[in-house]
Amino acid sequence: MINAIATKAISQAFNKSLKDAVLPFTGSRKGFGGDGGVYDPIRDEFVNPTGETGDITYTGRGVFGAFGDSELLSNGINITDTKLTCLVAEVGEVPQVDDIITFNKLGEKSLRVMNVSVDPGQVAYTVQLRGI
Repeated sequence: MINAIATKAISQAFNKSLKDAVLPFTGSRKGFGGDGGVYDPIRDEFVNPTGETGDITYTGRGVFGAFGDSELLSNGINITDTKLTCLVAEVGEVPQVDDIITFNKLGEKSLRVMNVSVDPGQVAYTVQLRGI
């Protein structure tokens, strides 16, 4: 119940007071071809007998920013890392370490996921991103 209320409140903030800061993004993850997947060096990916790669692509929206000083002191966060805050309910797939997040903020950028955490209410993900 509280999760639904918090999700609705933050989603409304994304739509209204934070709308200028919220950006859409696309996440992608290399698959392993699913059942029977083998590495194809010509395509540089894993494929299964039907040609499927098993790659995953998902979308969402969130706020991209910097980590605070207290966050930089721990957890292996670099000063150049980017912090993505996004709603669990608005992301098509749970971000994973090594996924690539692509977004357009003064030009298209692609960053690698270094760490993902979710708040105790499971409303928002905090994603640590680093240049590729």
